Amino acid sequence: MSRENETTNNSKPMAYDTLLGAVVCDNCGAKGNYRHVTVDKIDYIETERERICNNCDELMDYWAYGHWQSNCP
Repeated sequence: MSRENETTNNSKPMAYDTLLGAVVCDNCGAKGNYRHVTVDKIDYIETERERICNNCDELMDYWAYGHWQSNCP
C-alpha cells in the first residue's frame, strides 16, 4: 500500500507522497497537479526547491537539504 492511500484517524486519505511531500493543495484541493521550482543550488546540485500548485500558484511545501517542510499552519 502506498503512503498516498493510507488513512489517518479521521479516515481521510493522506495528502503526502512516499517522500512526505504534499500532493494535495491545501488552498484549492487540487491533487497531483504541481510543479517544482529550484530555489537554491550549491555547485550545480539542487539543495532547495518549492512545490507550487499549478491551479492556484500557491506554495504547497518546501524541500531543503533532504527534508520536506509542509506549508500547513
